[in-house]
Amino acid sequence: MQAAGVWVCLEAPRFRPVFERGVYPEAIDNGLRKWPVVLDLDRLTAQFRPGGTSGTASNPFGDRSFWERRPTPVNEEVAGLVVSAIVDRHQNFFAPLCDGRLMLDGVFRATGTLQQVEPRSLDARKWIDLDDTGLYELEPDGSFRHVWEGLTIRSAEASSASVETTGVTSPAAVEPAPVTAWIDVSRLGRRLQKVHVAVVELWQGTIPAVYGPKEIHNHVHDHLQRRKMGTVSPSTIKRYMQEYRQAEKNRQS
Repeated sequence: MQAAGVWVCLEAPRFRPVFERGVYPEAIDNGLRKWPVVLDLDRLTAQFRPGGTSGTASNPFGDRSFWERRPTPVNEEVAGLVVSAIVDRHQNFFAPLCDGRLMLDGVFRATGTLQQVEPRSLDARKWIDLDDTGLYELEPDGSFRHVWEGLTIRSAEASSASVETTGVTSPAAVEPAPVTAWIDVSRLGRRLQKVHVAVVELWQGTIPAVYGPKEIHNHVHDHLQRRKMGTVSPSTIKRYMQEYRQAEKNRQS
């Protein structure tokens, strides 16, 4: 992506945040790293391609005269390649989420419960924030409503897989089959759901078999602190492990 944007950035350094920090082109002024789940190709093209739109005070780059007055103007072909590169990278990430090949889990803020984000709900109004891993909905007035938080991505195939448990040979070894899909997170309390989010993010849903409650608590505690999600007590970890082991027992049976 950086290579694709080199020539555009030489002519218009304003675009550097797009290729160096992952800022959506329309959000350069406010620096927000929110990206739409569904790209509006016409609006994206207008950001880079000369003559795509008339220039405005906040976005002069769609005005052909801006490019033509540069010492070495970037032509439409180069700008078009940049747009194509962005679209390709965007689709490689978002298309599997929208068609169900990858699944999103998160805390639904309206209820405070951890659940799966339905792929069909990922429409043109939804934006994902790369900084706080939140899912937002773009309101008619241009503001963003925070709908989901603590998003994690998991493989749809892994969720339905069944793999036999093998022996542990080193501290880095883990249980080979994630059990998060077998834990009914909807009936977990909010504190247990916080632990569940940390487990998914730390170990892709599979707690290392050699870790005891103390080690698990230390890892989860530190992770939640980094995410500014508060903390949990050792007793909460103990309760979560009971749910975890029961889920694994159910899966094996």
